Amino acid sequence: MTEIDIQLNHSLNDEEVKAWNRNIYKLDGHLEDFTDGDSTGASDYNKRLADHDANPLNQIIAAENAQEKQAMISKLTKAKSQLLPQQRDLLKQVWEENRTNTDIAAEEGVTEAAIRNRLNKIYKKLRRLLS
Repeated sequence: MTEIDIQLNHSLNDEEVKAWNRNIYKLDGHLEDFTDGDSTGASDYNKRLADHDANPLNQIIAAENAQEKQAMISKLTKAKSQLLPQQRDLLKQVWEENRTNTDIAAEEGVTEAAIRNRLNKIYKKLRRLLS
């Protein structure tokens, strides 16, 4: 704060100071927010104001990532179809229904270790099918 700001704040009552501060902070940004330095080049603009979504390279990478993700989902779906029905059901309970091993074990009347072992066998089989 400058000396003038301090004098102005002392001359106002509390409600006027609060109104003054609300008015200042309603601004979209301060002058310093729009540039990072002294130059006028594009590299000087604040990074928060950049539109990275419009960058063609970012769009290409996002598209490739989406294609890779879809390819992996397809491979996983195909691999899951080769599992036994009870194995698929166990994966559904864990992955889709977010059930815990303990909860599933209690329902089936087995130990949590038994469920964990079943899942490890399923994961091992999936790794083999996906490679």
